[in-house]
Amino acid sequence: MITFNLSKNWYNQIKEGNKTHEYREAKEFWAKRFTRLRVNSIVRFALGYPKDKDSDKILYAKVLSICVINGLKSDLKIDKNVFDIRFKLLT
Repeated sequence: MITFNLSKNWYNQIKEGNKTHEYREAKEFWAKRFTRLRVNSIVRFALGYPKDKDSDKILYAKVLSICVINGLKSDLKIDKNVFDIRFKLLT
């Protein structure tokens, strides 16, 4: 399972349902990890680097789509390709 470690701002936006896309710069680091990521895969969003027992700092989501877009169209606001992972939180 892929874990996205997030700052408090992004974690809270996901938790509140305001953020439904996760963006990561299209670098080899993420490309290698995303080779096993498919539609309907489960991913984990963590507030910082919590211990597994800190379940209140971990969210799970189902991947709906994965594509590459220009980062200017993302919340990263960079003029580079980024992975766009659209997801739905699991309750």
